[in-house]
Amino acid sequence: MKNKKLAAAVLAFALAAASCGTVAEDKNDNPNSSPKTTELTSVADRHPETTTAETAASKADTTTSKAKTTTKKAETSVSEKTEPTVTTSAAKPDDADFTPYTDVTPLMTNDEFTNAVTQYTCDLYRQTALMNAGSGDGALAGKNDLVSGLSAMLAFGMTANGMAGETLDQLLGTMNGISLETLNSECSSLMDKTDTDNSVINIANGIWINSSNRMAEVKQSFLDTCSSTFRSSAAFKPFDDGTKDEINSWVNEQTHGMIPKVLENFDDGQLMSLINCICFEDTWADQFDDHQLSDGVFHAADGSEQPCTMLCGNSNGYFNNEFAEGFTKSYSNRDYYFAAMLPKEGVSVGQAINSLSAESVSDFLYRCDRCVEVIFKIPEFTYDYSSSLTDAMKALGCTKAFDSVMGGDFSNMAEYDPAVIVYISSALQKTHIEFDRYGTKAAAATAVNVATGVSAIPKSKVMIFDRPFLYMIVHRTENGDYPVFIGTVNEI
Repeated sequence: MKNKKLAAAVLAFALAAASCGTVAEDKNDNPNSSPKTTELTSVADRHPETTTAETAASKADTTTSKAKTTTKKAETSVSEKTEPTVTTSAAKPDDADFTPYTDVTPLMTNDEFTNAVTQYTCDLYRQTALMNAGSGDGALAGKNDLVSGLSAMLAFGMTANGMAGETLDQLLGTMNGISLETLNSECSSLMDKTDTDNSVINIANGIWINSSNRMAEVKQSFLDTCSSTFRSSAAFKPFDDGTKDEINSWVNEQTHGMIPKVLENFDDGQLMSLINCICFEDTWADQFDDHQLSDGVFHAADGSEQPCTMLCGNSNGYFNNEFAEGFTKSYSNRDYYFAAMLPKEGVSVGQAINSLSAESVSDFLYRCDRCVEVIFKIPEFTYDYSSSLTDAMKALGCTKAFDSVMGGDFSNMAEYDPAVIVYISSALQKTHIEFDRYGTKAAAATAVNVATGVSAIPKSKVMIFDRPFLYMIVHRTENGDYPVFIGTVNEI
C-alpha cells in the first residue's frame, strides 16, 4: 500500500481532464470476442445534437443489448442505456446536496496517512471549487481547475509544527484528524523516498523569515523540526522586492519552470513564508503511436466547440462506482498512474466532485473489472490554475489560525509579547499541468504566509487608587532594578 500513498495526488491531477463527457458501450462487430469492450469518450465525439452520433449510438445500443442476453449478470459492468444525455454545463448543485459521499466500504483499507491525504485532497478540492464558483472560476463555474492536496498538506504541515492548543487541533482536524507525530513521521518518510536520482517527483520545502520584523522572534527549535522532518531550508531576509524575486526564482527552479512565481507581494506585517513545491514528470509506460492520434472537437461546459487532439487507446480494466466510471494508465514509474473519471449519465460535474471522499476514491481506485477492456479517447490539454486556500481552510474548520483580530496560538513557532498576535495572513496555491501523447508534467506551489500584528481588542485593567496603596521609587541598572524608596499611602 505504500506505493499508493501518492495516488490521491495523481488523481487530483486527473480530475480536470475528466470533468465532463459521456459514456457508451462500443459496438462489437465480433459477438464472440473477449473480453467485453467499453468505450469511454469525451463529449467531443458524442454530442446529442449530432444526428450521425445518435445513429451510431442507436446501433451500438442494439448490438450491446443482444450481447448482454448471452452474458452472465455477474460479468456485466455497464448497464443497458439509451442515448445518454450530455451535460454541457457545470452547474453548481444545491447546497443541500453538497455533502461528501462516505456511505461506502472500499475493497481495500488504507493506512492513516493515506486516508488523511486522500480525504484532505477531496475536502480541499471541493471547498476551493465552492469558494471560486462565486467569482466565475473553477469546475463549478465551467472552468478548468487543479488542486494538489499533498502540496498544501506539506506546507500546512510545516506550519502545524509552530502551532499549539486549539489552533493546532483545528488544523489537524482538516487533515482527517491525523496526529502531529504521525504527520511528521510520514512526511519525513515521503521526503526520503522521493529524494532519489531516479524519482519522477521532486518535493522541496523552504522557509523565508522577515529579518525586519521585530514583533516576534522565530524559535530555532521550530526551524530545526522543519529541517529534519520536511528537509526545509531557512533564510532570514528583509521582505523586499529582492527577497520576493529570490523566492519566486526558487519556486521556478523547483517546478522546472512550470510555475514561474508564487508570490506577487508580501502581506502587511508578514513574518514568514512557508512554501512547498511539487514537480511531477514522467512518460507513459505504453506510448501512443501516431495512428492513435486523431483530430477531435471538445464540447466545453459553456457549449462551445473546441478543436483538440484526441489520444486513442485501450486499458484492461474498467473502474466505476455510483457516480463515475473510467480507466487508469500507468507511467514509466509504475508507482504512479493517471486515473480518469467520467461522470455517469445524469451525474453533473458538481455531483461528481461532491461524491469525492477517502472512501469513495479508494473504492473507485480498487474496484476494477479486469474482464472489461476499455477503449478510450481523451484530449491532450495544458493549463495553469491558481487559487487562494484561505476561505477553503476556514470552511474546513481551521479558523483560529487565520484570525487577524485575536490571532492564533503560534507559541511553538516564535516568542512574542502577549499584546502581539500571530496569524496566517494568506494561503495560496498555483498549479500547472501538461497532458499529452508522451506523458504528463504537473507542478504545484503552495505558500502559507504568517504575519504579526497588534490585537485590535487589547486587554485592559482599570485600577483606581482611591484606597491605601504601596509605592516605590526604583533605580534601573544594568545588573537589575532595586527600590531606593518604598512607602505606603494610608491617608491624604
